[in-house]
Amino acid sequence: MNTTLIEYKQKRNFNDTPEPDEVSNISKKSALSFVVQRHDASHLHYDFRLEMEGVLKSWAIPKGPSMIIGEKRLAIMVEDHPLEYGKFYGEIPEGNYGAGIVEIWDKGTYSPMEDMKSSAYDNYLLDQLKKGDLKFILKGKYLKGAFALVRMKEDNWLLIKKKDDNALESFDIEALKPIQPCQKKNNLTTKEKYIPKNYNWETLQKPMLAKLTNSIKNNKDWIYEMKYDGYRAITGVHHGQVNMKSRKGISFNLQYPPLIQELKHIKDDIVMDGEIVIENKNSRQYFGSLILGVYENQKLVYIGNCGSGFTEASLKALHEKFSTLETETCPFAIEPKMRGLKGKVTWLHPTLVCNIHYSKLTQDNFLRHPVFAGLRTDKKATEITQEIPFSQIKTNAYADRK
Repeated sequence: MNTTLIEYKQKRNFNDTPEPDEVSNISKKSALSFVVQRHDASHLHYDFRLEMEGVLKSWAIPKGPSMIIGEKRLAIMVEDHPLEYGKFYGEIPEGNYGAGIVEIWDKGTYSPMEDMKSSAYDNYLLDQLKKGDLKFILKGKYLKGAFALVRMKEDNWLLIKKKDDNALESFDIEALKPIQPCQKKNNLTTKEKYIPKNYNWETLQKPMLAKLTNSIKNNKDWIYEMKYDGYRAITGVHHGQVNMKSRKGISFNLQYPPLIQELKHIKDDIVMDGEIVIENKNSRQYFGSLILGVYENQKLVYIGNCGSGFTEASLKALHEKFSTLETETCPFAIEPKMRGLKGKVTWLHPTLVCNIHYSKLTQDNFLRHPVFAGLRTDKKATEITQEIPFSQIKTNAYADRK
């Protein structure tokens, strides 16, 4: 078995799913295959797969591909799938990974955008994949012409339709029927599927609580969000009536009447698991997050932002130190491209050193889940480099603010 398929097999119980298990020896073809599968699981998405290195390199695309020039679609890279998966359609039973309906929406062949012998396709495409800039020509029923897959960060890519004669001015993927549809074994709607008919709206179930783990899930079925210091609440809306309870079953209806009134406007019957947070206009009066860097070849290199681990006292103390270090000039050798910024960045002279706890380094050498653990004065900023083992769980980094 191809070693890249280990994760694929580990995630599945082949005694309970019709997905392909054994990997047969498929004869080498001059043309490489591609397939797009419409996957109606917990969330409808489209699985985009390209044959490469004897497997199907795979991306989950929430909105599906587009044939409109320049339209960018988020594509989340997932585990490799066997080539046989390109022929799979059917229903993955409840309780299995990716449970839901899989249909073949489009399929065909593809090739690199550059002109070359077919024997050189694999090595060329793998090199582009490694660089995070993959360009190719699709020959399918719906998807035709030039496309690009560009890596943004970690497993997040963008699928982009390039300009050519095949591009369309409008494109509605849901209006195009799968070339190999699958009939559902039941006709339950999403609401009926996840809310039993005998659901007790007066007695909401207690929510699942977080538990300590040694690893982080990294697949398309998991979504991560910012941690808030609020109150966990389970809320049911049924026929316009709202029932909100704490994680221990205590009613919140009398404590948060404005929320209850707003929720009464929801027309559907739903159950929500969320957190009640009161936005304090003074909570971020000092700064939003630290901009972190380390030195590499005597140049300051960006390694991410840190927005957690602070107390009101530490925020105030840092703010007082920062006020004397402000500068109009970005201290990094290359100015960082940071997404989701709120407000203008305030640069500082690179003199402060801090302790940061984090879970791991990403593929791009950014800190994942950084937490501020205080300033330190025993090292100079220029001593902080990237010569740190990946297994180490904390780093020293110089801090800017924004």
